[in-house]
Amino acid sequence: MPGSDKDKEGETVTIVNGIQVSKKPSIDVVVGDYTFIKGRPCLVAEVYLGRNRGPAIQRALLQGKDLFTQKKYEEIISRSVLVECFEPIRRRCLLANIERDDGFVEVFEEDGSICDSLIPVSKLLQKDLSRAFNDGSPVIWVEILKTPDHEEVIAFEIEDE
Repeated sequence: MPGSDKDKEGETVTIVNGIQVSKKPSIDVVVGDYTFIKGRPCLVAEVYLGRNRGPAIQRALLQGKDLFTQKKYEEIISRSVLVECFEPIRRRCLLANIERDDGFVEVFEEDGSICDSLIPVSKLLQKDLSRAFNDGSPVIWVEILKTPDHEEVIAFEIEDE
């Protein structure tokens, strides 16, 4: 069960999949925040605040790009809704093996052990990464992006000897 605590502003902070997730009102979300739009982890690119009648803000339109697919998403959210915001984790690991059938990889952790779980590879990278691995490239580094609900290889680099 994820832990929870209060941060200095009194917001509830929860740890999900090793990532700190805080909840804040939709009208407090700003450009550059990471949140879920239409259920997808996104980087917020635009925020529009709307009013019905009177001076009070009633809703927010959030627009952003999916962190894994780069697809654009938008969602209108009532001001009373609390939005989950998080800071994704990026890490660079040495590629150990590719599971050829399903597009998952094994990577070495910093301590030299192999990661317990297989990590999916972005569909855009699968062919190029497989080709580099099969061609015998000696050292391949992969960049892994982790959000509260997903982890995926988003880039790779071949190190010259």
